[in-house]
Amino acid sequence: MPKIYKEFGENIRKYRKNKKLSTPEFAKRIGVSTGLVNNIENGRHDVFKLELIFKMAAELDVSLIQLLDITSINLDDLALLEELNSTLTKDISDGSKRIHELNKHLNKIIKTFILVAAKYDCNEEAINYISNHLIEQLNFIKKLDNFNAKVPVS
Repeated sequence: MPKIYKEFGENIRKYRKNKKLSTPEFAKRIGVSTGLVNNIENGRHDVFKLELIFKMAAELDVSLIQLLDITSINLDDLALLEELNSTLTKDISDGSKRIHELNKHLNKIIKTFILVAAKYDCNEEAINYISNHLIEQLNFIKKLDNFNAKVPVS
């Protein structure tokens, strides 16, 4: 499993223990099995279902930012589209500064998206609208012929 699951699970465990909740008690409060909570806390489960994340945050009295205080969303861990894979493979294997920058911004985008989804109570229509708008904007930028001329490259 990617490192992100382990970091997320460690955050869940930390906040659960801060509230002095046992694993079975916490599981009961959020409506899942003790085994699932154990797997989440040990980074052995893909828990990124927004509804469950919101339940956990609410039960632990923490914000989504606190719960999602993770630094390991990594391009190397993601299932990349074939076209991206061929473009970025060399950079990923080199551990270059460019990949570090991409990862940093990817983390910002994901955290912001989750916060916006929370603002709209995970309303499917709102999330679809927001997602489609973001994708349209990114595709527009991708199509700009002179975009590189306008953006300073470090």
